Amino acid sequence: MSDSKKNKILLLSFLSSLWVCYILAISPTLALKKEAKFLEKKHLQNQETLLELNRLILQKKQYEQILKTYPVYKTSSLQNNLLETIHTFGKKQQLKIVSFHQPHSAVFKNTLFTTYSFEVKGSYQSMVKLIQHLEEKRLFGTVFSCRFEKKKNYRTNKSFLVCTLFLQHAEQTEISMP
Repeated sequence: MSDSKKNKILLLSFLSSLWVCYILAISPTLALKKEAKFLEKKHLQNQETLLELNRLILQKKQYEQILKTYPVYKTSSLQNNLLETIHTFGKKQQLKIVSFHQPHSAVFKNTLFTTYSFEVKGSYQSMVKLIQHLEEKRLFGTVFSCRFEKKKNYRTNKSFLVCTLFLQHAEQTEISMP
């Protein structure tokens, strides 16, 4: 046998042994390494989820403590109903609640007056329908002030209409002011 033929056989057997090593050893190792990375990523996600769960449990306890220290009064249910009514009506009429301020209460001659103020954004017709809906159909009280204001978003160069509403609810009470 000539040296050239021996070198070719040696090279061929070396390449075939490399291929066998790759099939039997390197390929499964790479697959296991990929699986290990995937499992490590899953483990980190599970740890983050547990941390988030613990944070939410702590937050729930804090909220429960706040609710125990600050009791919810009867007027808050009216406020919640008002907010829910505005929100559902706004979905139908494409109105957006911009702000909803804390109610202001005052007593005058055994009558408790509670004033709710909020701002909505949308079209003029939708706002007028909302005012009618609040006054006539839902009986939340009287809309005693509404102010329409045209504003402009300078980023998008578009104008929009904002309406500030003051709704007053009157209720008989036993409280009297001297």
